[in-house]
Amino acid sequence: SSTILVIGSFILLVAIGYIIFDVYSKNIIDNSLSSWEQEINYKVKIVDKSLIDSGNDVLFLSQVPPIQGIIRARDNNEFEEVGSSSYKVWVERLNVIFSQLGEIKQIYSQLRYIDEKGNEMVRVDFKSGDIIVVSEDDLQNKADTSYFKNTIKLKEGEVFISSLDLNLEHGEIENQGTEANPNYIPVIRYSTPIFDDSGNTRGMVILNVRADSFLEEIQKTNKEIGKIFLINAKGFYLSHPNSKKEFEFMFDKKASFYEDYPEELTEVLLANKGKTYLETEELIVIFKYIYPVFESVEEINFQNIPQENYFWVLAIVLEKDEINEIVDEQ
Repeated sequence: SSTILVIGSFILLVAIGYIIFDVYSKNIIDNSLSSWEQEINYKVKIVDKSLIDSGNDVLFLSQVPPIQGIIRARDNNEFEEVGSSSYKVWVERLNVIFSQLGEIKQIYSQLRYIDEKGNEMVRVDFKSGDIIVVSEDDLQNKADTSYFKNTIKLKEGEVFISSLDLNLEHGEIENQGTEANPNYIPVIRYSTPIFDDSGNTRGMVILNVRADSFLEEIQKTNKEIGKIFLINAKGFYLSHPNSKKEFEFMFDKKASFYEDYPEELTEVLLANKGKTYLETEELIVIFKYIYPVFESVEEINFQNIPQENYFWVLAIVLEKDEINEIVDEQ
């Protein structure tokens, strides 16, 4: 009977040990998931902070006096230096306003006034801390762009927000680096139409927001495990630990969440049904939806794009094997 008692006691101790280990392991996993959830909420705030004021800025710029001055000067053929109402004087004043706002905000790569035919009338670029007032000879026509076609149809006070992609110049992807070490410029454009005193559409104001102002922050983390991604509604990577996979859709390549992860995961992740947690046999995914169209101040009347068609997903993918290794090390 003593032998039976010893064996029973041993089995009980083993069972208690397993229970303690299981509880301990669960606490480690829960703490890890909670830490990542805090991380993802922090990253979402970074994105929101970068975009929240852009709708207000574009509406503010649409109301500045130099734009109406340019319109009146064009209508009156006042293109030469004749008094304070001439076209050139108004253009110079708008250049100053664009330059000052861009210098203060530090998140814009371009500020532009484009006329109703798609011609850039005033444009200020910001590159590597330099303010570049683009000369009349270098201004372009943007009538064929999707953002022009979408914005020109809007009503007064409405704001169009483009997709997040790489900036194009003269129909080519802009590269501020070299062929061997490219430096592409990810942008999201905020634009609103301009009207004259008679209510006629006279073009638009467009702000190009440098998305790298928040994309670079997404990958900064002190976490030992897990990968963090920002993907668009089609599953393409906007931010990825391997930067070469970002914006591959701009180069007709296929790198995407669909290609890299199981269909059972991607279908739920991109269905946009409000979930924030997914689990498969091998993976745990914590994620959150971001709606760049709807995250700004309520009184701004954004174009009518359904949320289910325009969203980003900030996702953290954890491999269970990696989690188990941490548990074993503990």
